[in-house]
Amino acid sequence: MKILWERLFKFVQQYFREKKTAKITMALSIIMAFGISYLLILPAITLETDSQESVLQSVYNRPTTVEQPVQEEQSESQLAQVQSAGSLFAEHENITVQVNYEEHTFEQPVRLQVLPSEDSTKYSDRVSSILEENSQIVQQAHSYELSFLTESGEKIEPQKEVRVSFTFKNSIPVEKSSTKWKFYHFKNNDLDSVEDLTDKTEIKTDETGLTSIEFSSDSFFNYTLVETAEKPITLYARKEWNEFDSDDVIDIELQVQNEDGSWRIAEVENAVQNIEAPDEATSTQLVWENVANSSATYRIIERAATNSELVNKTGNGSKEDPFVLTREVTEATVSMDSFLRSASNVQIAEQSGSFTLKKVNEKGKALAGAVFTLSDSTGKVMQTITTTNDSKGTVFSNLTKGTYTLRETKAPEGYQLLNDYYEIRVNHYGIVEAKYIKSTNLTSEEKISESRGNTIIRQPKVENVVEVLKYELTSTRSDTKKDNEDAVWMTSGEFIKLAFELKVKPDTQPGDSFTIKLDSKLSPTGIRERTLPPIPLKVGDTVVATGRYDEATNSFIYTFNDYVRREQNIKLSASYATMGADLKNVPYSGKQSFTNVIDGQVQPLKTFYIDYGASREMPGGVAKGLKIRNQVASVNRLTGEVERIIYINNGNDLSRDYVSSSLWSRHQITLDNQGQTDITNLEIFKVPNALKHTYMPDSMHGETDGLERITSAQYNPQSSTIIIEKDEFYDAATRKYSNGFLIKITEKLRVPTAATNMTATWGFTGWSSNSVSVSASVVASQAESAGEAERKTPVITISNKKEVVPTKTSITVRKQWLNEDGSEIGEPTISSITYNLNQISTTEDGTKTTTVYQANQTLTAAEQWTKRYDNLPISGVNEAKQKVSYAYYVEEVSLPGYSVRYLNESNADTVNPAEAAIVKGILTIKNQKLNMTSITVNKQWFTADKQPTDRVNGEISYDLKQIVHFDDGRKIIKDYLSGEILNHTMNWSKTYHELPKKGKEEGETVTYSYFVQEHPIIGYNTSYQSKNNEVDVTTPENAAIVSGIITIRNVSTRKYVLPNTGGPGVIMYYLLGVIVLLVVAGGLFYKFNLYS
Repeated sequence: MKILWERLFKFVQQYFREKKTAKITMALSIIMAFGISYLLILPAITLETDSQESVLQSVYNRPTTVEQPVQEEQSESQLAQVQSAGSLFAEHENITVQVNYEEHTFEQPVRLQVLPSEDSTKYSDRVSSILEENSQIVQQAHSYELSFLTESGEKIEPQKEVRVSFTFKNSIPVEKSSTKWKFYHFKNNDLDSVEDLTDKTEIKTDETGLTSIEFSSDSFFNYTLVETAEKPITLYARKEWNEFDSDDVIDIELQVQNEDGSWRIAEVENAVQNIEAPDEATSTQLVWENVANSSATYRIIERAATNSELVNKTGNGSKEDPFVLTREVTEATVSMDSFLRSASNVQIAEQSGSFTLKKVNEKGKALAGAVFTLSDSTGKVMQTITTTNDSKGTVFSNLTKGTYTLRETKAPEGYQLLNDYYEIRVNHYGIVEAKYIKSTNLTSEEKISESRGNTIIRQPKVENVVEVLKYELTSTRSDTKKDNEDAVWMTSGEFIKLAFELKVKPDTQPGDSFTIKLDSKLSPTGIRERTLPPIPLKVGDTVVATGRYDEATNSFIYTFNDYVRREQNIKLSASYATMGADLKNVPYSGKQSFTNVIDGQVQPLKTFYIDYGASREMPGGVAKGLKIRNQVASVNRLTGEVERIIYINNGNDLSRDYVSSSLWSRHQITLDNQGQTDITNLEIFKVPNALKHTYMPDSMHGETDGLERITSAQYNPQSSTIIIEKDEFYDAATRKYSNGFLIKITEKLRVPTAATNMTATWGFTGWSSNSVSVSASVVASQAESAGEAERKTPVITISNKKEVVPTKTSITVRKQWLNEDGSEIGEPTISSITYNLNQISTTEDGTKTTTVYQANQTLTAAEQWTKRYDNLPISGVNEAKQKVSYAYYVEEVSLPGYSVRYLNESNADTVNPAEAAIVKGILTIKNQKLNMTSITVNKQWFTADKQPTDRVNGEISYDLKQIVHFDDGRKIIKDYLSGEILNHTMNWSKTYHELPKKGKEEGETVTYSYFVQEHPIIGYNTSYQSKNNEVDVTTPENAAIVSGIITIRNVSTRKYVLPNTGGPGVIMYYLLGVIVLLVVAGGLFYKFNLYS
């Protein structure tokens, strides 16, 4: 073998000396051999990136919180390609615009620009004029100029329709819930070339407002977005006051009709108006302005304490035809549970008022030396008095109608000054009302006796308000007797008279009432009038109490008005002379006893002989002895209806036939109406003999339930007759002609005061007849009222405490948690907060110094978010030996996601904690959730050829950064969260909730947006995507968003792909290397043999 290698070496050596070509061939062979060897070895030492299971990030130092200015947002996009389809983006302040276009849309490269319109007012004014034609108005308007610019800055139009979307980083809030959005396009900025794109535009809103719009267009440049509302209208109403309005103060409510026909309170300011009855005028005007929905149906409704609800029946709400509320004279009005206003019956001349002031010490003894001033509504001092030791007090008199203020301007020596005051009101009638007004710091005790100034809510009393002094129940004719008893001849105009005298108890208030409970057998209206309402109780010509009749309990219920406020020792007397026996409860003549109860006090028993009179009998003829009665049962003056009852054959003596069986003629009743009435209805009922006792009593109450109505007998209005066949009288039960007939006639009064007078004539057709008649006319009430009283004045008693100079104080700190909408948070997720208690020292010359009194104080949920600080000094001496006074306030350590305000009991509500400083009382820290958002961060991996891939192990880190946007356009970037982690276990995704949208920075209200910045990864390029940038951006802040998704995209930086060791990619190299080696070896072998 050794010899063979030696020979080969000599051959090569000789070959290269002799042949130049051989030298070149040998050199190429060696190079090729080394090249193939390298290719075969390289895969074994190469790590394939595509199969890498871990990613290493470069070493970095985590940044601290930094602030750096941000460049102004770009309102223009990059130049778009001419031929291909694509998207353009541009943003300005709060708006981001995206335009998607097809290929061949633009003739040359363009960029997108969005700017607010230079003169937005002219566009909104033009839209306003368009909406005015449809009774609409502009709530808010936003105009933008959208342009496509060439490289030279020239504006051009697209050749095709493009799809445009506007996205608002901070949603546009809605002014009113009932408004609608409209979208207009001004072609070439021409005010006369307006296109309404509303129906072609997709407008998206959420609970915060309008978030985005999308539309298509091929013409630009100006677009105007407007929020519209129906043009508001003004509605008018008038309240007409009359004697049936029992309440001096009422609520008038404006209502709007729902789609289902129901009603609700209108959504307008002062929808419910509280009005007071005027002293002299008879009506009150009401106006509702800025009523939004002009196409809706409206009405007004009156709500009062004692009256029933009242809805307007007339008017449409216009100025020419306003809604009108008037209580009408109806039966319901007369019987309602109410009392007349004191000024309803007579106009009283204006009277002056007075009140007494008593100044006392803590033991109730009179205090001298206090100075009080009484000022009118303009502040002019009307009277000044200095209190004395007189226990009767000091009287302020001759006060005319108006509003006054009573203040203590100087306290007695050694006593505290009363910081509170009284509002004194005097009305048209001289009634004085004193209302106590509290100041911030309560320093004295006071009370109001016998005045309306107290604030205790008192329910009206319904009993124990009067004392019965006298009572009588008599007949209106004292000479009518029967069986030694006072008698009342009911059918001859005689009545029972009720008379009484009452004393009103001292503590009686307006609205209090008492009841006169009548015996169930006693009717307040006798036999004639159906409705005689209770008379008002008076003192002179002034109404003190008004009454109503409650039919269910047979009672008079009297209610007092405001007269009892200003008068005392009131005595009232009244008499009713038109009462009688109740027709149903006293059906027959005879003795009856009556007992009445007044305000719970049972009155003496009284017995009368009630006499309804006898029936009239036919004096002769074949029907001699047949009984007949004709009586007016009732007259209703409100409805004008008269009810008349006629009995035919009401006797029950069966010893003989009243109606002859041999009589061949028919019975005829002739009605001769001599009164001012018209017959409107007539019914005839058959009464068998067995039912006569029940249905045909002496009282003639007219009850017909259960009786048979006959139709064979009809009333002929031409002849004014009723014909009854003889057979109708036959009673099968008695086998006699014993049936009776009850004729019920309804008449209508032609005028309310008309008399009714009708004669009923009975006879036979073709025979002579006899007649009986009865008439009834208007029954005067014959009721009267009188009384007496003394004027009373309010007494204001003020008690002063001795002055005590405190040296220590206490302050309570409370916490209030609010949701974004201002509602209370039930259980906040935060368990504690930190704050400093600060002290402000003020010298006598007004110099203030603030120090931290107690630092790092905590307030927790376990403490019910309340902490009290006692023994805090009120005054002291500073280092300069100056006297100082102290006040205190709290300052909370900033709480992410919440705004903070400070409140005190002096109505301070401020973001500046020092402005809420107090000496004593409660300090409230009010935290309200900021308008929050959420952002999701996703991670995507890509190979060098941008094919999606995944990573199983390892993790990446990044910072979540916050951009602070100021109103002046200035911006600051802050690290919101540093060193955030994403890995495969988290599915390369993480969501951040409750990120604030708004907040306070440098004392200004600001808005926030967010972006992420990844820490560098070796071997990868990083880009970002968000909803504002659907194409990759390498500058992180260009992907900033308010809400949505930010995607971090990592693409491998490898330039080529090498095969795996031993993989199928190296076969080609193996074959090539073998071929080269064989060729070289073959050539050498051939030469070797040739030379050998």
